[in-house]
Amino acid sequence: MTAGILAAMAVLAVAAAFTLADPAAGGFWTRRLRRVAGLDGSVPDPLDARVGRSVREQAARRFPGFLRGVEHDAAWISLQDPDHPLASPERVLGLAVLGAVLGLGLFFVAFADPVLGILGAPAGIFAVRTFQRSRAASVRKQFRRELPEITQVLAMEVAAGAGVLQGLERAASARTVTAAWLRRSLAAAQRSGRSPFEELLDSARDLGLQEAVSFATQLDLIHRKGVGGPELLAEVAERAAADYIAEVSRRIDGLEPAMAGPTVVFFFVPFFVVILGLTFLALLGSGIFGG
Repeated sequence: MTAGILAAMAVLAVAAAFTLADPAAGGFWTRRLRRVAGLDGSVPDPLDARVGRSVREQAARRFPGFLRGVEHDAAWISLQDPDHPLASPERVLGLAVLGAVLGLGLFFVAFADPVLGILGAPAGIFAVRTFQRSRAASVRKQFRRELPEITQVLAMEVAAGAGVLQGLERAASARTVTAAWLRRSLAAAQRSGRSPFEELLDSARDLGLQEAVSFATQLDLIHRKGVGGPELLAEVAERAAADYIAEVSRRIDGLEPAMAGPTVVFFFVPFFVVILGLTFLALLGSGIFGG
């Protein structure tokens, strides 16, 4: 039974890796599999998008927390690759439904048991959601790493005589995740007619990252004051760099306690089992229990 579960989960993971991988980097078989499954993003309306649109209203009504998580992670992924399947909430929902169907089929075949087969549906949904969360976490990490750099670039632009808004527009021309966030906020401000700084602050709050909220708040303050821009931006850059270093240090410090459990389970427990087992066999062979 355990072997069947592991085999089914392995097939789900491989299928998710093929269908969710970057088509440009995945090679011939990835593109071929996506095309056969109807998931190729180059077509006008891929299968996963159609399925996702049909179930989105039900998901919003029955699983609002799940849908909010999907939308939040999709927003992050879209900063790095707007055309990625995981950057579209509808496509993620569609992939989750297709993953559930695939999981049901795999678990039914693996166990020939209706009760155990039903477990394949949440397993398929979990596989898709795990891939999306992992991709979004990677983008957030890159965003944190880039934020001090783009703040320094903005400070140099303002020091050279440019206004804060003009500096933002120039900084947004870079090909980075933070620059993509700036471009998206500036474009939203043009469409809505709102202040770019207000739009940037709202976008930062939607992303849910404190570093981005602090950055946008300081930019709005600097724009309102109109003086001391380079000095204040330099302070913002230093603070962002310090926050990033502190976050990295905190994760490093937390790595050792987090690894304690797996180390005990996968190293010490088998070690003691082997040692105690050999000792028991040696005593058994010596006749000490035959007494």
